[in-house]
Amino acid sequence: MPNILVNGDFETGSRVPWIGTTNWAITSNPDKVHSGTYAMEMKGGGNPSGEPRQLIANPAQYAGLQATFSLWVKVFNTFAYDARLWIWDGVYTSSIRFWEAGAVVGGPFVKVTVQRILDAAMTEFWVKITINTTHDEFSVDDGELLIPAAIPTVSIDPATEVEEETATGNGNITDNGGEDCDKRGICWNTSGNPTVEDDKSEETDPFGTGPFSRPITGLSPGTKYYAKAYAHNSAGYGYSSEESFTTKPNAPSNLACVAQSSSQIDVDWIKGTGATKTMVRRKVGSYPSDVTDGDQAYYGTGNSFSDTSLVRATHYYYRAWSWVEGSDI
Repeated sequence: MPNILVNGDFETGSRVPWIGTTNWAITSNPDKVHSGTYAMEMKGGGNPSGEPRQLIANPAQYAGLQATFSLWVKVFNTFAYDARLWIWDGVYTSSIRFWEAGAVVGGPFVKVTVQRILDAAMTEFWVKITINTTHDEFSVDDGELLIPAAIPTVSIDPATEVEEETATGNGNITDNGGEDCDKRGICWNTSGNPTVEDDKSEETDPFGTGPFSRPITGLSPGTKYYAKAYAHNSAGYGYSSEESFTTKPNAPSNLACVAQSSSQIDVDWIKGTGATKTMVRRKVGSYPSDVTDGDQAYYGTGNSFSDTSLVRATHYYYRAWSWVEGSDI
């Protein structure tokens, strides 16, 4: 869970951003510090207007989640027993007294914790320490405000560099759910709605928000694939919507041309793996350089044809390309 409390351990040597801290002081007295160098102490003579509190920014993002506020507390007199920790969501409050957490006068530091399911309609979010009397004496240190992470929000962009057996998948973590993600990647299959139980390309590390790309390998030529980007944190996996792409078919092979007459050439080939159709183009003087160069002589599902109505005594050059729906020739 991410800790969203700012300066809860007071190691800045300052009370900022805690407010309402009149009659409170930062101390480095080892007897009043739980860990590190500093803590915050309340020494008799305080008043309710001096109760330290911290306003949590952007409260709406935490609506409906359980908040856990804790501080390590050490009590120095009996007046402090009824001092409390509070969570206030602008609608309701939850609190706990120090003695309810086991604090005793002259005893060791005790971790005092209060929890609350935050109101779904909350417009403000505070945590605070309230005092019982003007004679309370205690110190607090190592505070945390923990909010469960939400599942990451992820989007996906079209695959790039799509070849016969490889492609590049492109995703984007748009919201990490409140904590760094420990995994991100692309998953895919040929049936739709892929998950991490299918083939995947994954990397592990602490990841914040932002775009990422992953290599997709081990694909079959001329095949349609369905892909999702995903990211993982302590709340689970977040998936993008689904994108599809089709790998290129293998090129045709063994292209052969045989002149049958002064106006006909028979052409045959072996279809490329994954190809639905084959395009054959011819050109006078040199081989066609691409699928727009020269003249289209054939485009269909077969593996041979007869090219007729040719000009006598002319040298023709042929070249063939594979095609499958969803992929470029």
